[in-house]
Amino acid sequence: VALYEDFTYSFERLCSLGIIAAKYCYDKYQTKSLNNMRFFTISTMILLLAVSSSARKHKMMSREEIRKHIEDRKLRHNERLKTLLEERKTQLEDHHAGRSLLSDEHYEQYARQVTNFERKLNQKYATEGPEYEMLMEKEIDNFLKEQAGPRNVPRDL
Repeated sequence: VALYEDFTYSFERLCSLGIIAAKYCYDKYQTKSLNNMRFFTISTMILLLAVSSSARKHKMMSREEIRKHIEDRKLRHNERLKTLLEERKTQLEDHHAGRSLLSDEHYEQYARQVTNFERKLNQKYATEGPEYEMLMEKEIDNFLKEQAGPRNVPRDL
């Protein structure tokens, strides 16, 4: 049913885009022949259908690629946390030295952020073992559900 709904939705979009393209061709080239308009409409729909199906093919990733993507994202996240931590520490040091004074609200916010960033960076995450594999499989499954989109997610009744 979900596949049928997805196909119907895609077909409706393609039809509307085909009609828009035919109108554009009619306005631009003043093709008054009904056969020419049909030709432009059908060829545009076929072109759009081919493009959309090839885009879907390129979007799908294997479980190994998803695992690599998730691990890379975690590394980038940790690097970003380190950068933000250094920035906040520098801003607080400048405030204490009198080079750049912060408002009380910003000072409290940056002090809290330093504490939270340090706490997050110091958390020990398992990088192997059954617990790590279980968490990774959950993340991969969630990624696949997100990749499938809202129309293709199986519904639990």
